Amino acid sequence: MLLDIRREEVMWQDAIGGRSCWRMLSLVLLAEMLLAWGGLPAGRGRPPVPKGFGTTLYRGRLLFTDYLFPFEVTSVILLVGDGGGDGAGEEAVK
Repeated sequence: MLLDIRREEVMWQDAIGGRSCWRMLSLVLLAEMLLAWGGLPAGRGRPPVPKGFGTTLYRGRLLFTDYLFPFEVTSVILLVGDGGGDGAGEEAVK
Protein backbone atom coordinates (compact mmCIF):
# COMPACT_ATOMS: atom_id res chain seq x y z
CA MET A 1 0.00 0.00 0.00
CA LEU A 2 1.02 3.60 -0.28
CA LEU A 3 1.09 4.02 3.49
CA ASP A 4 4.45 2.24 3.70
CA ILE A 5 6.49 3.50 0.75
CA ARG A 6 9.72 1.84 1.87
CA ARG A 7 8.32 -1.64 1.23
CA GLU A 8 7.79 -2.83 -2.34
CA GLU A 9 4.70 -4.94 -2.94
CA VAL A 10 3.73 -7.15 -5.82
CA MET A 11 0.34 -8.36 -4.70
CA TRP A 12 -1.16 -10.05 -7.74
CA GLN A 13 1.90 -11.74 -9.23
CA ASP A 14 2.58 -14.05 -6.30
CA ALA A 15 -1.06 -14.57 -5.40
CA ILE A 16 -2.42 -15.92 -8.69
CA GLY A 17 0.50 -17.15 -10.70
CA GLY A 18 2.00 -14.06 -12.25
CA ARG A 19 1.96 -13.27 -15.93
CA SER A 20 0.87 -16.71 -17.15
CA CYS A 21 -2.48 -16.26 -15.46
CA TRP A 22 -3.00 -12.88 -17.12
CA ARG A 23 -2.06 -14.31 -20.52
CA MET A 24 -4.61 -17.10 -20.09
CA LEU A 25 -7.27 -14.61 -19.00
CA SER A 26 -6.59 -12.37 -22.00
CA LEU A 27 -6.89 -15.35 -24.38
CA VAL A 28 -10.21 -16.37 -22.83
CA LEU A 29 -11.54 -12.82 -23.13
CA LEU A 30 -10.36 -12.59 -26.74
CA ALA A 31 -12.15 -15.85 -27.57
CA GLU A 32 -15.35 -14.59 -25.93
CA MET A 33 -15.20 -11.33 -27.89
CA LEU A 34 -14.70 -13.19 -31.17
CA LEU A 35 -17.66 -15.46 -30.41
CA ALA A 36 -19.82 -12.47 -29.48
CA TRP A 37 -18.94 -10.53 -32.61
CA GLY A 38 -19.18 -13.52 -34.92
CA GLY A 39 -22.32 -14.90 -33.35
CA LEU A 40 -24.70 -17.23 -35.09
CA PRO A 41 -25.97 -16.47 -38.56
CA ALA A 42 -29.57 -15.23 -38.68
CA GLY A 43 -31.98 -18.11 -38.98
CA ARG A 44 -29.80 -20.68 -37.20
CA GLY A 45 -30.64 -20.99 -33.54
CA ARG A 46 -31.91 -17.45 -33.07
CA PRO A 47 -35.52 -16.68 -32.29
CA PRO A 48 -37.23 -14.10 -34.49
CA VAL A 49 -36.98 -10.52 -33.26
CA PRO A 50 -40.34 -8.96 -32.29
CA LYS A 51 -41.54 -5.93 -34.24
CA GLY A 52 -40.30 -2.70 -32.65
CA PHE A 53 -37.60 -4.47 -30.62
CA GLY A 54 -35.07 -2.03 -29.16
CA THR A 55 -37.26 1.05 -29.37
CA THR A 56 -38.12 3.16 -26.36
CA LEU A 57 -41.81 2.29 -26.65
CA TYR A 58 -41.08 -1.46 -26.68
CA ARG A 59 -38.77 -1.22 -23.68
CA GLY A 60 -41.27 0.89 -21.74
CA ARG A 61 -44.11 -1.55 -22.38
CA LEU A 62 -41.93 -4.50 -21.40
CA LEU A 63 -40.70 -2.76 -18.25
CA PHE A 64 -44.15 -1.73 -17.03
CA THR A 65 -45.99 -4.95 -17.96
CA ASP A 66 -43.82 -8.07 -17.69
CA TYR A 67 -41.14 -6.67 -15.39
CA LEU A 68 -43.17 -4.28 -13.21
CA PHE A 69 -42.69 -6.16 -9.92
CA PRO A 70 -38.89 -6.68 -10.25
CA PHE A 71 -38.55 -3.03 -11.33
CA GLU A 72 -40.44 -1.81 -8.25
CA VAL A 73 -38.50 -4.10 -5.90
CA THR A 74 -35.23 -2.80 -7.32
CA SER A 75 -36.35 0.81 -6.92
CA VAL A 76 -37.29 0.21 -3.26
CA ILE A 77 -33.94 -1.48 -2.58
CA LEU A 78 -32.09 1.47 -4.12
CA LEU A 79 -34.19 3.95 -2.18
CA VAL A 80 -33.54 2.17 1.14
CA GLY A 81 -29.82 1.91 0.33
CA ASP A 82 -29.67 5.61 -0.46
CA GLY A 83 -31.37 6.48 2.82
CA GLY A 84 -29.06 4.14 4.73
CA GLY A 85 -26.02 5.71 3.10
CA ASP A 86 -27.22 9.17 4.05
CA GLY A 87 -27.83 8.08 7.63
CA ALA A 88 -24.43 6.41 7.92
CA GLY A 89 -22.77 9.48 6.45
CA GLU A 90 -24.45 11.79 8.93
CA GLU A 91 -23.39 9.59 11.86
CA ALA A 92 -19.81 9.54 10.63
CA VAL A 93 -19.69 13.36 10.45
CA LYS A 94 -21.03 13.86 14.00
